[in-house]
Amino acid sequence: MRIGQVAAQAGVSVQTVRLYERLGLIAHVVRRPSGYREYPATVVQRIQAIKQGQALGFTLKEIQRVIQLAAQHQVSPDQLRTFALRKIAWIDATVQRL
Repeated sequence: MRIGQVAAQAGVSVQTVRLYERLGLIAHVVRRPSGYREYPATVVQRIQAIKQGQALGFTLKEIQRVIQLAAQHQVSPDQLRTFALRKIAWIDATVQRL
């Protein structure tokens, strides 16, 4: 898939796809001889998951950290759950302060 197709299917802009690639949130892809990036279809699901994480209040930096740990097999489902519960507690505390 080309970058425009990925962006359209994921519901984001082309600039967002490029940003996510730069930040390592999605894998760098090989360019074709024509210079176009060629993305696998699975990248659409990854971008949608990132957007869902953001909608839940996670920052890109937090999402990036989880992706890095998962890629290195250094995080368990229980650790992810604990991470999410800490974020929920932080959001609840922020709401209470407001």
